[in-house]
Amino acid sequence: IEEKEKRKIRGIFSRYYSRELLEKVLVTPPVLGGEKVSCTVIFADIRNFTPFVEKTAPEEVAKRLNSLLTEMVEVVFHYQGRIDKYIGDCIMAVFGSPIHLKNHAANACRAARDMFKMAGACGFKIGVGINSGEVISGNFGSPMRMEFTVIGDNVNLASRLESATKDLGAPIVVSESTYQMASREKPGDIVFRPLGKVKVKGKEEEINVYEVV
Repeated sequence: IEEKEKRKIRGIFSRYYSRELLEKVLVTPPVLGGEKVSCTVIFADIRNFTPFVEKTAPEEVAKRLNSLLTEMVEVVFHYQGRIDKYIGDCIMAVFGSPIHLKNHAANACRAARDMFKMAGACGFKIGVGINSGEVISGNFGSPMRMEFTVIGDNVNLASRLESATKDLGAPIVVSESTYQMASREKPGDIVFRPLGKVKVKGKEEEINVYEVV
């Protein structure tokens, strides 16, 4: 029974993790039925991708996009995050669930910083929104198609911050909670610049945001 359960977990998470990280997941399998966890969520979107698609041959679009996504996935794995899903030319990644990380916010900020550099080297610009907090983690969907993911207001906020990068003119924007958590580890390792308060969809009050320099 235990071996059967491990095969089930391995089958689910082989899409989200590298082989090395997958073994860590198997040590303490997550609750598939749903549980509250604290983690950091990243949304990274390629800027001006539509104009690029319109003037580029389909084969070249696929080649360039797959090359960039491969590099970005390697960065996420390097910082022990998992790829939650691809949304067109956007990547959603999660740090701290189901693999526990002491400071998942700092890992996410470092990953975003490297992803930005990697995208630039590939000739692209990206916008990254990052938020930390409690989410609901589990297998969601229908019997025909289930997906292990995280849901909740803190996930939505990360997505809203990714959209806000355009108006703020900052490629990597983090929430107050991410800033506070990431700042506690190795002060100065990650440099932040206050961007003031912004109004985001779904929030009644303005929130403090910061740029990862």
